[in-house]
Amino acid sequence: GGPSATATVTTGRAGPAEAAERDVDSYLRGSTYDVRRVATALRQLGTTAARMLDADLRGRLGGDPLAPGALGSLAADPSYERLTGVIEGVLRRGRAAGGGPYVPGELDSLLARYPELSAHVRLVGVCLPALPDVLAGRVDPLELYFSGDNPSVLADIYRGNAVADHYNELVARTVYGFAAARLAAEPGRPVRIVEVGAGTGGTSDRVLRLLAALGPDARLIDYRYTDVSSSFFRAAEREFGGHGVPLRFDVLDLEKEPSAQGFGPGSADLVLAANVVHATRRISRSLDRLRTVLAEDGLLVLNEVTCNLDYLALMFGMIPGWWAFEEPAERLPGAPLLDVPRWRQALEAAGFTGVRPVGAAGLDESELDQSVLLAGVAAPPRTPGSAESGAGVTAAAPLPRPGTGPADSLTAHLSGIFAEFLRLAVTDIDPTATFDRYGLDSLGAIQLVRTLEKDFGRLPKVLLYERTTLDAVADYLREHAPEACARFTVTPTPTPGPVPLPGERAATVDDPVVIVGLSVRFPGSPDADALWRNLYDGADLVTEIPAERFDWRRIHGDPVRTPGRTNSKWGAFVDGVGEFDAGFFGISPLEADLMDPQQRLFLQAAWAAVEDAGHRPSELRGTRTGVFVGATSHDYDGHLTAIGRDREAHSSSGLAHCIIANRVSYLMDLRGPSQSVDTACSSSLFALHAAVRAIRDGDCDQAVAGGVHLVLTEPLYVALGQTGMLSPTGRCRTFDESADGFVRGEGVAAVLLKPLSRALADGDTVHAVVRGTGTGHGGHVQSLTVPSPSAQADLISSVFRRAGVDPRTVTYVEAHGTGTVVGDPIEVRGLRLAFAELTGEQGDVPAPWCGLGTIKSNMGHLEAAAGIAGLVKVVLAMRHGVLPASIHYQRPNPLLELEGSPFHVVGATREWQRLTDPAGREIPRRAGISSMGFGGGNAHVLLEEPPGREAATPVAGGPRLVLLSARDEDRLRAAARRLLDHLSAHQVPLPDLAFTLGEGRDAMAARLALVASDQDGIREQLDAFLEGRPGHYTVGTAGPPAPWPGGALPENLLDRGRAWAAGADIPWSVLGGPRGSARRVSLPAYPFAPEWHWAHGPATEEPGPA
Repeated sequence: GGPSATATVTTGRAGPAEAAERDVDSYLRGSTYDVRRVATALRQLGTTAARMLDADLRGRLGGDPLAPGALGSLAADPSYERLTGVIEGVLRRGRAAGGGPYVPGELDSLLARYPELSAHVRLVGVCLPALPDVLAGRVDPLELYFSGDNPSVLADIYRGNAVADHYNELVARTVYGFAAARLAAEPGRPVRIVEVGAGTGGTSDRVLRLLAALGPDARLIDYRYTDVSSSFFRAAEREFGGHGVPLRFDVLDLEKEPSAQGFGPGSADLVLAANVVHATRRISRSLDRLRTVLAEDGLLVLNEVTCNLDYLALMFGMIPGWWAFEEPAERLPGAPLLDVPRWRQALEAAGFTGVRPVGAAGLDESELDQSVLLAGVAAPPRTPGSAESGAGVTAAAPLPRPGTGPADSLTAHLSGIFAEFLRLAVTDIDPTATFDRYGLDSLGAIQLVRTLEKDFGRLPKVLLYERTTLDAVADYLREHAPEACARFTVTPTPTPGPVPLPGERAATVDDPVVIVGLSVRFPGSPDADALWRNLYDGADLVTEIPAERFDWRRIHGDPVRTPGRTNSKWGAFVDGVGEFDAGFFGISPLEADLMDPQQRLFLQAAWAAVEDAGHRPSELRGTRTGVFVGATSHDYDGHLTAIGRDREAHSSSGLAHCIIANRVSYLMDLRGPSQSVDTACSSSLFALHAAVRAIRDGDCDQAVAGGVHLVLTEPLYVALGQTGMLSPTGRCRTFDESADGFVRGEGVAAVLLKPLSRALADGDTVHAVVRGTGTGHGGHVQSLTVPSPSAQADLISSVFRRAGVDPRTVTYVEAHGTGTVVGDPIEVRGLRLAFAELTGEQGDVPAPWCGLGTIKSNMGHLEAAAGIAGLVKVVLAMRHGVLPASIHYQRPNPLLELEGSPFHVVGATREWQRLTDPAGREIPRRAGISSMGFGGGNAHVLLEEPPGREAATPVAGGPRLVLLSARDEDRLRAAARRLLDHLSAHQVPLPDLAFTLGEGRDAMAARLALVASDQDGIREQLDAFLEGRPGHYTVGTAGPPAPWPGGALPENLLDRGRAWAAGADIPWSVLGGPRGSARRVSLPAYPFAPEWHWAHGPATEEPGPA
């Protein structure tokens, strides 16, 4: 919550402004107006209107208005594209509210319950039935509102009803209190008042009546009644001229400089504006201009709706001016309105002070659907042309360029289209300016492309994200629609074509970097085997946010209507995020409690990745091994701050993101580069790219790379909900027409990388070959968070060229694919551009050859760990020769434009077949993985199936010695259970198994040695150990390491095992005999103790998330 909307606050005001506030506070304390009751009524009106419209549209369309394309078919005017999007949301909320189909007479019933809403109910009853006709262009909304049989239907909203009267009274008492105090303090001095956007006088009426109570002093009020049009003035003079307050009627348009309209700097002591400032194109510019008009110690009084209401969206969304705003990021989603925090921020940025909302007694400001905002001016106003405001500064006209000057009528034609669509003068269109300058949003960009298609034929729907200036669009059209362009080109000035850059050399990578070890811990997937089962089965691993994280009910709601709410209660979560084997790593319980769990999980994952490669972590001590990790979340910082433990000594290292990588290097004594990376959602692939480059450049010999992300607290859920990015249905429907945003997820993964030559020499199992990696940025596009298809295409092309890979041999791309309506098509467009450039095939292809999918459909968006999650999925798919389905995909998003492209969505799990070359030889499976950060940082990785290994030389049969160890007996039993489960699911050659466990694991205190001749025998001995039955095994507890003195060992393998179990430090080459052709294989890693570490304050015993 925020401050009370009525509590007396210190605003720093004095004199008349302070007196005005006292008058308002006094009125509110005695007011009987019930804000909560009215808020409930208005929301019920919105729900009723939604159901009423739903029934009307169903009848007109002959089907479900929420069916794909149904609402879009109604809108004849491109300017209503955004309104149809709002209507869709209103209809969905109306259905979610329940109540069944609309029944005639419901509006009357609502009016009977809430008679104070008579004007609002009448507005809905009169205008809502005309909404479909307005969309279709058959009815002019201005005619609907201002003429015909109901000329006052809109004006009645602003006065003469309980809602309007309450807020008009607040404004009037503020103005009266200010004027009375000023006149008392400075008798005889006129009080200069400017009302902006007075219109039909809904607020003016009450203000002027109250000012008239000043008696003879009312003649000292200089009241300027203004509007953008003089058409209101004659009626206003007739109605208000007899109130006893001198009136002047002047035109004032906040889209123009006030000084040019007769309102000089400091020319007003008080400015009031009711329901008007939000309707301007740029709030910051309008407030700058109001501040210029106000004198020092002046007072600004704004009366504004401060939340989104569905009935308002339906009624006012029909008026073109509703959508005139140019900076949607500063407004409430899908509307020109601002809530109180946004107003406060905008006012303070413009130099106003002591911003205070008033509305009702005893309510938090977040509960106000409407507010009167008071703001003072303490500093001298900024004047036109000042460096601060930029007002009145005329930008230099862009210099004409060859081929795009006045003679180029294509550019002129496009300028006219853009100007009409954006409601600007043609002279306001700069062909070199990026579209974000005009406040063009995603829906508008797509609708504008549809407008262009009338002249130029079929175009990519995300063209304006790829070509971000009018000149760039013109260049695209000249290249791809030359015949259509010829109609608009008059004597084009020839320009030299682009000078081709030297071709990038397709590097012959004789010794590529490969993946030899991996470790994962994802939602519902504690290891790689579990992950593969979930992918193969098409599991949906999304759940409600568990109570152990936080209570989602505190923040769940409609983010459009209510600040501080999110529409998602969903996520995909890792079990046991507080579990950590601190003793294993020699970390004290206190330090472990204050370590970000991301540090703990990645530390364990890095250790496990090394063991998965079949190497002892102790082998890496002192080596040039790098560590690179992507991480972004700071949720544990917030937790420690909330419990007052963020200033303890260990929190300095426990919360630092650099320590996620550095602690791995420190504890494992690794001497290569150690780096944490934050590029938002592309972080883990940026980390992988950095690791590969470090190996190639000689900065390290091998590297651990990966990502980690945990979701522990509420704030980012709320912030993302407010942006509209999250899926309210809890599903990542990537590439599907029903995509409605992404679901948050968490996880950790690490891979061990080294050059292929070294991996083969070490006898490693190669999981995949990294044929290429690359990173880049989207540059300046529509907005910071919008991806650039052309930049993505450039990056992908560069990766493929450097790797020397023909895209026709790449049969799968693991897409970023967050499941957003525009983001998915932009990504596909980038891939399409890249493949077209690399293959030279610019037109449609006969048949698609490359599948698209994403792990996000199974477990949501793992944010910083998203890229590494996709990479692990591809590695496992290559291992099993199967492409898992991208679940929730049913019908393609029509903006994808997959027809004629190389791509198809993998909607069902299927075999991943290898291609063959002209000679009939199999081509290794190849795949790309894309990852995109919301700040523009893009990464792409090209993976290839590992080379086939030569058949192993047969090894003589017979019994083998198999070793297991752990820090204590409990962990030893856990390790035995893991190995037994693994061998029950996988066939592992006995020599490889024995060699990997003997040579690739560090020996610890609690030890188990067993002897068997085959895999069944190993399972039998493990089961006997776990059940406490006798068998061909021995257990022991090693004391301090005892060096082996050399000499002959017992011939009996179990006797050798007893010596090792007792603590003898015997090399495996001696203990296990000749290695032969045995290879390192992937086996279960160490089972870390699930000790609980979670910081809590002294007054709580809460254990934290599970």
